[in-house]
Amino acid sequence: MARDVSPIDDAALEALCRERLAPYKVPARFVAVDDLPRNDAGKVVTRDLVSTYGPRPSRRFG
Repeated sequence: MARDVSPIDDAALEALCRERLAPYKVPARFVAVDDLPRNDAGKVVTRDLVSTYGPRPSRRFG
């Protein structure tokens, strides 16, 4: 079932994450996708995400 939702403001989402999560858990970037690639068992296929959106950006904490 699809829901109509308003566009996500990346800055607001990052601010919410910074407020509620430990610094190392805050995502380095946000990517909106319509569907996640899944295998026959229903698990997310992360290698397909990497091939489509690139590797995780490196982050420094401190």
